[in-house]
Amino acid sequence: MKVTKTHSEISLIRHKLEIEVSGEDVGAYIAKAIDEFRKNAEIPGFRKGKATDAGVVAHIGEKRVRKYATELLCADAFDEASKGIEKPPVTPPKYKYDQPIRKGQDFSFSASYYIEPPDPKTLAKGAAGKDMPDYIRPEDILPKGPPNIHSNITHRPLPAYRLD
Repeated sequence: MKVTKTHSEISLIRHKLEIEVSGEDVGAYIAKAIDEFRKNAEIPGFRKGKATDAGVVAHIGEKRVRKYATELLCADAFDEASKGIEKPPVTPPKYKYDQPIRKGQDFSFSASYYIEPPDPKTLAKGAAGKDMPDYIRPEDILPKGPPNIHSNITHRPLPAYRLD
C-alpha cells in the first residue's frame, strides 16, 4: 500500500496524521468489502458465499459497501502510516474524511489520536499559562456540580407494628 502522511501535533498529548492513499489501492478495498459481505450475507437467489459482485452490491447497497470499504482502508492505512512515528498512539484513532472511497480515485483522510502523556513535570512546564482544551475538567462533566445523592430518595420511617 502506498501511503503519504503528514504528522502534526495538536497538543501535548493529541496528534494528527493526514494520510493519502493512491487510487490503485482503493479498488482492492472495495473488492475486499464486497467479499466480506458475500461471505456473511444471505442473498436471495444465491447460495451462501456464491453471490456475484453485482448481486452483493444490489442487496447490501452501494453506499453501505463503500462505507465499509472506507473503514477497512482507513484502519489499514493508519496502521501503515503509524509505523514510523516516534510516539505511537495509545488510543484508537478517530478518522475524518469528506466522502467515502471511489474506485480509482486517490483517498485522503485525517486520523487524530492520543499519545502517552509525558511525565508530570514536563507536562506542567508545557501547560504553564496555556488554556488546555484537551484536558477534561470536572466542570466539563458535571456543569452543575456533583449531584446530591439523596435528591430523589425520600426517607420515611417504616410503619410501626404492634405484636401483642
